[in-house]
Amino acid sequence: MPGTCSMTNLVPKKKQITPTEPILDSGIMIVVSAPGFKDVKDNKLLSGYEGAMVQELLRAVGLTMTECYITSVLKEVPDGRDIYSLCRKKAEVDKEARELGWSVYPHLPLASGKYLRPFHCLSLFTLQKEILDRKPRVIIALGQLPLWALCGVSTIQKSRGVLTNSTLAPGTFVVPTYAPDTIRKKYEFKSVAIMDYMKAKNYAEGTLKAFDRTILVPETIDEARELAQTHINPHPVIASDIETIKNKFITCISFAGTAEIGIVYPFIKRVGNRHESIWSKSEELELLRLTKEILEREDQVIVGQNFQYDLSFLFKYGIKPRNVCQDTMFMHHALYLELPKSLGFMGSVYTAMFQWKDMRPRGKEGESTKADD
Repeated sequence: MPGTCSMTNLVPKKKQITPTEPILDSGIMIVVSAPGFKDVKDNKLLSGYEGAMVQELLRAVGLTMTECYITSVLKEVPDGRDIYSLCRKKAEVDKEARELGWSVYPHLPLASGKYLRPFHCLSLFTLQKEILDRKPRVIIALGQLPLWALCGVSTIQKSRGVLTNSTLAPGTFVVPTYAPDTIRKKYEFKSVAIMDYMKAKNYAEGTLKAFDRTILVPETIDEARELAQTHINPHPVIASDIETIKNKFITCISFAGTAEIGIVYPFIKRVGNRHESIWSKSEELELLRLTKEILEREDQVIVGQNFQYDLSFLFKYGIKPRNVCQDTMFMHHALYLELPKSLGFMGSVYTAMFQWKDMRPRGKEGESTKADD
């Protein structure tokens, strides 16, 4: 992130609002986009209806604003309420950056073709210093601009709720969530935001922890059998999941007896524009037999996500799982009828996992599909 003193001459001279210090520090920092006109009048961030919304969300999880450090990305009220009014096209920001002595404009767009003007980017240095000085346990990013400033991405719908390592201050984790104004316009987002606030609180208190997970993929049938004996068979409860291609074939099946170790049996790989079996015919039959042994055990309980989808494919392969007693999608939906029930959403709410759903191409390309919602 380049910096230069010469750009300060271009920053509009407006009243700046100082961050709000907590009375009782919870270790949580809240970052909003910019102060509003009422904030300027009261000389306090989140003093208007947006503050009332944030206070309500914090109280829902047992916190108050007096326990949080509150700051903003932009330190002054922007010209116009729309953040996009502060943006220009790529060619324009590149020109402004060169005029300021920058070798290159370093930031990704806030939206397609919309780049924050260089002199507004100066506020990122101030925000970075605040984070390094305060050392918060976690940051709640309210909306698109704080997410962009803290993590370098701007897709709030995809990133919300996902515990994300900050690119602005690496080592500091961020929980992105909806801005109060967005919740006001779409009130159904309120219950989701409460879950995000609870996640941030749990992470700050140390009751929610991120930990490493290991995925084991056998290269031989003997190794597949050994992995099952070591990591699957000893556990009374296992989780299982399949991936399919074009709703025709199973590409892989996974098992886990613990939260730390998962096993994946692959069947099909993609080579160019076609798909090929990884194993010989006899090896694939043996791997299916091993899968059948695992899923048809009478002394083991199986947990899945929308497992009725998995069953429809497993039955075609002659595999009839026993003791499928819990389905995470149905259990979540029974608790929260109004909320999305996809595995990606549930992961953002209940776990400290990153956005793993983007690790593989999915959908039209036929690489991997699963109806998990």
